[in-house]
Amino acid sequence: MKKQEKQTYILTVYNTMTGLYEDVEVSEEVYCEYRRGLWRINKNEDKHRAGEIPFSALLGGDGGEYENFHEFIDRENDPETILLERQKRQKAFEGLSTLSAVMRERFILHFQNGMTTAEIAEMQGVSEYSVKESLKQARKKLKKYLKNI
Repeated sequence: MKKQEKQTYILTVYNTMTGLYEDVEVSEEVYCEYRRGLWRINKNEDKHRAGEIPFSALLGGDGGEYENFHEFIDRENDPETILLERQKRQKAFEGLSTLSAVMRERFILHFQNGMTTAEIAEMQGVSEYSVKESLKQARKKLKKYLKNI
């Protein structure tokens, strides 16, 4: 007895996030509905615009969930975006290590903890001008560090 290979169904869809057409693997049901939809559109017997699949046709994949269309993927929380954000934070943290201890402390107190320059100056017993200059130099060093990587 010959083993049958599983049929693969591919649709070319427009990804509204990237503005590009992409090939997407879909279930047989979605593929058939899409093809029927195109036939009805061509015959002007369907109320759906060309290229659209009725949302109800996307239901009922293997476990009753939606098909894995790119339009339904959360781009903000995908693994690649999360990794890039982690790398950015890591580089920023490495940049902080290039600052002197005083600059780093003032930078963190001001930008992370939200303290004003006057509050930092009073806490450290220095002039507010000194704190402002320290923050200015810290931003300059961090900008240069991040530009070089």
